[in-house]
Formats: sequence, structure tokens, C-alpha cells
Amino acid sequence: MTPYQNIEQFEFKGNAKEWFGIWITNVLLSIVTLGIYSAWAKVRTKKYFYQNTYIAGRNFDYHATPKQILIGRLIVVAGLVIFYMANAASPLAGGILSLVLFAIVPILILRSTRFNARNSSWSNVRFNFDQRTGKAYEVYLLYPILMGVTLYTTQPFWARAKNRFGINGHLLGRTRFKFDSGVGPFYLASISAVVVFAIGFAIFFALSDGPLLLGENPADDVRTIANNPQALAPIGILILSFAAARVVYDALLRNHVYGHMTLAGHAFRSTVSPLDVLVLTISNMLMVVFSLGLLLPYTQVRMHRYWTENTFVQPNGSIDAFYGEMIADSSAIGDAYSDIEGIDLGIAL
Repeated sequence: MTPYQNIEQFEFKGNAKEWFGIWITNVLLSIVTLGIYSAWAKVRTKKYFYQNTYIAGRNFDYHATPKQILIGRLIVVAGLVIFYMANAASPLAGGILSLVLFAIVPILILRSTRFNARNSSWSNVRFNFDQRTGKAYEVYLLYPILMGVTLYTTQPFWARAKNRFGINGHLLGRTRFKFDSGVGPFYLASISAVVVFAIGFAIFFALSDGPLLLGENPADDVRTIANNPQALAPIGILILSFAAARVVYDALLRNHVYGHMTLAGHAFRSTVSPLDVLVLTISNMLMVVFSLGLLLPYTQVRMHRYWTENTFVQPNGSIDAFYGEMIADSSAIGDAYSDIEGIDLGIAL
């Protein structure tokens, strides 16, 4: 039973066996084609997970073409080649180019997010993304600078700004998503993550007895670890504390953000548990490692199903009636989004 009354639960109808066949084909063809097929692999991956994710009996879909993905990746590769060549030829030119790239990152994020939104749909109704370029610069340039100046103590303000920018910029058809919240829950998520990591760090320091962390010669520390397998335990604790802190942060923030997001009065809910996600993450990592990667498709389906089944919509009236209104409202513009050319630069919010 769901924890809410009159609520629709998201559902994932895919399975690991089916996904494994697609995944292994993607991997082998990407290797054979020296990575070129990876653009086709990305489209097949998104289509599989989108098309098997349902809400209220209707599924999502992904409409981008491999050509658009491939062009985007070629542009990114070309940009990196030009950057490294310029940096090798002249450190000054490399520095100037770095500043230029840093300055256009907000534009790239804006365009990439719009591309992904317009190539996604629910029940044949396209999503869209509409935000001002100036707002993108505020969120992805000014806020990071502010965080640097304040030694990251203002990070929760940036997290809230990113969610406002991303959610409030998305539309389903012509209906806009809405999100707003105080900054307190964002600080709570950040502080909780810091506390979790601090506990793990304290255990790491106690087990390593100091030298692994504070040794004057790092090379000696590496040799100590290599000659003494028991020295790996503190490293494992440190890595686990990183993972646990991230899981706690993501779970708390997801539950809060979904709980304050609406679409035409329809409310969203998230019920993920930090402990459940941590157990899933660790067990998935172990399965992937001990199966030499062959169980990766199973872990992907397992994690996606968990996120999906802990996501809900609390309708404000009939979803069928809302869908009918969206279809009627969209008829004026038809399927114009499908004709919009664009490229995916692989940059997301």
C-alpha cells in the first residue's frame, strides 16, 4: 500500500533479462565501432527505460536521434582537441580559451536541457524547457562564484536555485511545473551528509592510526598499503563514508523537492529511504565487481525500479481529464517539437 490516499504510483515494467540483451549489444557494437555506436546505444538505453516507465497507465518516451547525439559528441571532442592544442602551443591561449569555455557553460547547459526536454514525452505529449539565458548565468556562474567566496557555506542556496531553475523551467505540453521552498531543508540535507562523512572520516582516521592520512612521504603510504592488505580497510571505510554521505544528501533532497513540486495542481511525492538506497548501492557495487560487470544490467534495473516505485503523483482531480486538456491545448502547435533540430552535448542540470 502507498503511504498516501488517492495517489498514483509510478511503475517500471522493464526486466533485467530483456535489458541485458540490449545492454550487451550496445557494449559490443560500441567497442567494435570504436565508440561511434555509443550514440545509438544512448538512444536505445533512454528509449528502453522511458518506454517502460508508466504513470496512470501511460508511459514516457524519448525521441532524439542517434545522429543528434553523435554530432553533439563530435563537437565536444573537437572542442577538447582545440583546447589541448591551444594550451600546448601557448599557456596564455589555453588560459583565455578556458575562460571562454567557463563563460559559455550556462548557455550549453540551457541548450542541452532544452534539447532533452523537447525530445521527451509522456503519453505522446512533449515536454519543453523555457528559461532565460540570464537566469542560467545567475544559477551556473554567479552562485558557484558565491560558493567559492563563502567557502561553500552557501551551497544549499545554489542547490535550491538549481531546482527552481530546472523544475520551473520545464513544461508538459503548455503546462508549467512549479517548485518553491525555503532554504532550511537544503541546509538540513547538506549538514546531514557532512555529519555522515565526518563519522566515517573519524573511523578511517582511528583505523589508519594517522600515518595513512598524515604521512610525510605519500609513496611510503602507498607501499605500506600494498604490503599490508589490512591497511585497505580504512580506505574502504573512507570510500563508504563518501557514498553514504552522497546517498543521504540525495535521498533527503529528493523527498523534499518532490514534495514541493506541482503540475497544474497535481502534487508529487517521493518516499525513498537513505538506508534503503545505501544498501542497494553497496550491494549493486558488489554484484558488479564479483560478476566482472555482467550483472550491471540487473543492478541498473533494480535501482531504476526502486526510484520509480517510490515516486507518486497525488492528483488534483482526474488525470484523464488533465490529459484531455493537454491534448486539446497542444493541438494548436501539433507535433512541432519533433521538427526542432538540435544536438545533445551531454550536459544536464
